[in-house]
Amino acid sequence: MLSMINNGDVPGAFAFIQQHPPDLRAAVKPFFIHFSSATTKLATAHAVVDLLEFLAKGQTTVIPAQVVLDGEFGGLHGPLAVPVLLDQNGWSQVVELSIADDERTALEKSSRAVEAANRA
Repeated sequence: MLSMINNGDVPGAFAFIQQHPPDLRAAVKPFFIHFSSATTKLATAHAVVDLLEFLAKGQTTVIPAQVVLDGEFGGLHGPLAVPVLLDQNGWSQVVELSIADDERTALEKSSRAVEAANRA
């Protein structure tokens, strides 16, 4: 994919990504967008298409989503983006994955900021 982007074949790189399973596309596309300088509108459109494909095929998958937490992910509370299990009925549970210390710190800081804003 990166070779295609470096050679200026952005459409070819998108086609290459589309040949892979949805969960891999969801993981790879942010890097593609970063390296190809694709616009946010294009990245959003591809993410929506991937999500619709999951739902249309009746698949269950883990996706990052903003949900209101009540301690399900590392004891955090409030609306935060975390991995959730998604199917045609919506999201059913938070999937706690191990994350890097700096990511954990950032989530905790975000959670505290949301809680503070709700109290204000």
